[in-house]
Amino acid sequence: IITMLKTLRYILILFISSCPITLFAAVGLTSNDSIVNVSTKSIVRPSRTIGGSLMFDLAGCTMAGLSAWGQYEFAARASIKECYFPVLEIGLGVCNHTSDATDLSFKTKSPYFRVGLDYNFLKNKSSGNKLLGGVRYGFSNFRFDLAGPPILDPISDNVTEFSFKDLHSRTHWGEIVLGVETKIYKFIHLGWSFRYKFIFNQKSPAIGKAWYSPGYGRNNGNTFGGTLNLIFNI
Repeated sequence: IITMLKTLRYILILFISSCPITLFAAVGLTSNDSIVNVSTKSIVRPSRTIGGSLMFDLAGCTMAGLSAWGQYEFAARASIKECYFPVLEIGLGVCNHTSDATDLSFKTKSPYFRVGLDYNFLKNKSSGNKLLGGVRYGFSNFRFDLAGPPILDPISDNVTEFSFKDLHSRTHWGEIVLGVETKIYKFIHLGWSFRYKFIFNQKSPAIGKAWYSPGYGRNNGNTFGGTLNLIFNI
């Protein structure tokens, strides 16, 4: 019990000594302001009020190189008090897939974009680490090629080629985002995001919907995705 009382007393002293810092931080100091902690005589510098980052998705480009589909994605992000993060994501979605079951081949290469906002749930905003939650709106307007084995008419014995070029499709979708970010060296960070995706609206050609939508992924209803971002603070 004596040990617990001593521990509680120590925590209380630390809490009281930190109150001036909390008070000054609440009234909104700029990145040039500094605070002197009376108990430790050390200088504490709050996080910057306004900043920005450039990001590149390592997972998407790895998928594009090693699998049937993926994306090359860059993003620009603003930082407001290391708390709110407006985001613009722009990418090039690529797909070249042939189904083993049907021998149908699907091919596309098209740009897409997403806009959204993230919020940092960590209390220590100046640590460089982040626990993020956010939303995105995505849009892609693209064309694709679809081909398959020739079709034999059993009545006339005529063979018809099954090949379509420049079929048009358009997809609007939303995303719910959860992510973490950590500082690895000075202004260089690494971030992971997990995303739940759902389609708002989609336009498909008469032959059917596209197998893949750039930026969205496999076009089979609500789906999941993610990113692994290399981040450079500027």
